[in-house]
Amino acid sequence: MANLHLNQDEFENIFKNHLKIETYSKPIESLFSLRNRDRIDYKPYHQRNYVWDVNKASYFIESIILGTEIPPLIFFNNGENTEIIDGRQRFETIKLFMDDEIKLKRKGLSALKNLENISFSTLSSGT
Repeated sequence: MANLHLNQDEFENIFKNHLKIETYSKPIESLFSLRNRDRIDYKPYHQRNYVWDVNKASYFIESIILGTEIPPLIFFNNGENTEIIDGRQRFETIKLFMDDEIKLKRKGLSALKNLENISFSTLSSGT
């Protein structure tokens, strides 16, 4: 078995020369495009399961609609696909809403109570 211990120089070399960190904003439409949906693994083995109930999901979607700053999603690109390493609950909530798998619930809405039982397709169609 190979030696799994790194000395200080080897450790620093990995972080200085082999990790690429990029920070940028991306519109939700781009993040959830058909091309990106197939490449993003939002359920890697190391992530906990989706646990948000529809009320918490409604509150989060309302925050997006209101333009509230939300925490970033953190991705890891392994060369073949992209994994979410932080933000699965947020990512999956957006996906579920955009796929019309959840509707907003009044109990989860704090400012936009009029959006109760609204789905993404209803919201995006303007009806």
